[in-house]
Amino acid sequence: MGSLAMLIVTARRQIIYFLERDHATKYDVNFVHQLEFPAITICNVNRHRRSAMTIKDIAIMGAQLGFTDDHHNLLHPELYPEDWYNETFLMTDWEAVHNSITEDDFDLADFYARTGHRLEDLVQMCSWKSQKCNTSSWVVEYTHYGKCYTFNKFADHQLQKAGSGNGLYLVLYDEEIEYIETKNTDDLGIKFLPHAQHEPPFLKELGFGFAPGFHYLVTLKQKEITALPLPYGVCEQDHPTQYFQNYTVPGCRIECETERIYEKCNCRLVESPGDHPLCTPHQFECAEEMLEQSNDCLCQNPCHAVQYPYAMSLLEIRETTIDKLRKDHPIPPELNTDNIIVLNIYFDSLSFETVTQVPAYTFNSIISDLGGAMGLWLGASILAAAQMLDYCGRMCHARFISKASCCNPTEVDDIKPTAVQAEKREDIVSVWATPRNLSQSASDLKEEDISDVD
Repeated sequence: MGSLAMLIVTARRQIIYFLERDHATKYDVNFVHQLEFPAITICNVNRHRRSAMTIKDIAIMGAQLGFTDDHHNLLHPELYPEDWYNETFLMTDWEAVHNSITEDDFDLADFYARTGHRLEDLVQMCSWKSQKCNTSSWVVEYTHYGKCYTFNKFADHQLQKAGSGNGLYLVLYDEEIEYIETKNTDDLGIKFLPHAQHEPPFLKELGFGFAPGFHYLVTLKQKEITALPLPYGVCEQDHPTQYFQNYTVPGCRIECETERIYEKCNCRLVESPGDHPLCTPHQFECAEEMLEQSNDCLCQNPCHAVQYPYAMSLLEIRETTIDKLRKDHPIPPELNTDNIIVLNIYFDSLSFETVTQVPAYTFNSIISDLGGAMGLWLGASILAAAQMLDYCGRMCHARFISKASCCNPTEVDDIKPTAVQAEKREDIVSVWATPRNLSQSASDLKEEDISDVD
C-alpha cells in the first residue's frame, strides 16, 4: 500500500506539471556567409516645409495644423524670417483669399506630397558598401511624421561582410529653416527605424531620434523570435490582416487606428492604408483627435517575428565633412556642422540570433515518467498495465457470458455455433466414432435394454 501511495503522489505531481503547460526557451547564434540588410526608414520630425506652403495651403490647413489661428494670424511670428512673414501674412488679403477658395477641391494627399521634405534635400550623401547609392533604392513611405523614405524596401541589398565600411552611410540635412510650429512639432532632428521588409514603419511609437551635429555609429543585430501559442503562451498565429500581407504589431496598430478614424470621421488620413476616402480639411481635425485617442488599440505579439536590436555611439562632426560634401555635389549654402547628421549603419558580425520557445514537458515526457514511476514503486510497466487491463476485460466478458447463460439458457441454446466451433464439433465426432467406440456403445445399449426388460 505504501508503494501504491507513492505512485499516486508522483503521478499527481507529474500530471499537474504537464497541465501547467510551461515552456523553455532555446537561444542560439547562427553564423552565415550572407545576411539580409533590413529596411531603413528615415523621417524629418517636421511634417511640412515652410517654403512649399502656398497661400491657399495656409488658408485651408493653417488652423488645422496649429500653424495659424482661425483668423489666419501666424502664431509665434518671431520664429520665422521677417521678410517671409511680411510678404506672406501682412501683405495678403486673407478675406479675399478665403472667399475665393473652397475646401472641396483641396487634395490632402497632394498637400502632403508637395510640402513634405524631399529626398534630395534630406539625404545629402548616400553610399552602400562604399559605393554611391542608387535613387531607386529609396521608396516614399507616409507615416505619422508625413513624407518619409525607406531604404531597401524590397530586400535587394545583401551583406557578405561586416563592419562600418560594409553597410549604409548617410549624411542627412535637417532643414531647420523649413520648420513650422504646429501642434505636433516639438523637436528638431531625424527619426530613424530599422525594420523587417514585411513590417510597416510605425515611427509614431517606435524608432529613435538623431540630433544634428553628430556622427552616429549604429551597429545592428538580427534576432528571430519564435513563440508558442495557447496553451503555452499568448501570441497570434495566422491572424488575418486587412491591409498587410503578414501580421505584425505595428500593422495591427495601424489597421486599428485606420478603422477607428473611419468609424468616427468617415475618412482616412494620408498615412492610413486602405481605400476609404481621404479626409477633407474639415474632417482632418476629427481624424487627428481620434489618432491621439487610439492608445486603446491592443495587439498581441506574433508567434514569429524578426527584430533588429542596435547599439549606438556618437562622435562630433568636423568641418572636413562639409568639405567632402562640396566635392561630391553642390550643397545648400546654409549647410554646416550644426545642421547635418552623419549615420553609419552596419552589422558587427555576419550572424543572427534565434530565440525559440519549446514545450517544457511534452506528452511523451509524462508517459515516460509515469512508466518509470510504475516500475520504481510497483515493479510494473505500461505493458504490464495493458496486459492487466486486457485480463480484466476478458474476465468481465466471461463472467457476463456465464451469467447470461444461467439466467436465460434458452437463448444460449439458440445461439448458432460459429464455423470454427462447428468444425471443432465435427472433429470430436469423427474421433469418437471409431469401430471400437461403436461396438462399445452397442453393447452398452443392449445391457440397458435387458435391464429395462427385467
